Amino acid sequence: MEGSRHRAVRARMVVETPIQALVAIIRDTEACREWAQFCVESHVHESLSPEEAYIYTLNDMPWPVTDRDVLSHVTWTVDDETGQVDMEAVATEGILERHRGHVRLTDARSHWTLRPLEDGGVEVETFAHIDPAGPVPAWITNRLLVDAPFRTLMQLRALGASGRYAEGDPSFPIPDAH
Repeated sequence: MEGSRHRAVRARMVVETPIQALVAIIRDTEACREWAQFCVESHVHESLSPEEAYIYTLNDMPWPVTDRDVLSHVTWTVDDETGQVDMEAVATEGILERHRGHVRLTDARSHWTLRPLEDGGVEVETFAHIDPAGPVPAWITNRLLVDAPFRTLMQLRALGASGRYAEGDPSFPIPDAH
């Protein structure tokens, strides 16, 4: 990213999991530790609507990096015509007190796009740019960015294939693409 010491990361894969199941997995904050690399805790801090919430996440970082937490403003959008689902998460400040022993991320943005394909598959794309805050050399952060997106997507694929989320998320119905 221009003007940042830290790299952005983009990852993409195609899965056979229904888009409704993928949305349900991502919206199940308590399941983050099962698929999102480094996540050990996540919960809804405040739900504003089915499409908007503040989500708290704690990430257990490998030594020597101190654990990071973030309160993200999360918004969901659905394109009724194409069936594409987008989720945007942006770090916030001043809403939730900082936890002792964690470094709070205040400059972080991630975006997920779930795009239905004509053959029934779903293209999953994720993009993130995070300033890890605190005294972490950029080379350590950039090195962590190599494996984390790959592992996250592989674990998301496995959880989607498990069938556990086959019913989707009834609180967030997704219309069929026209």
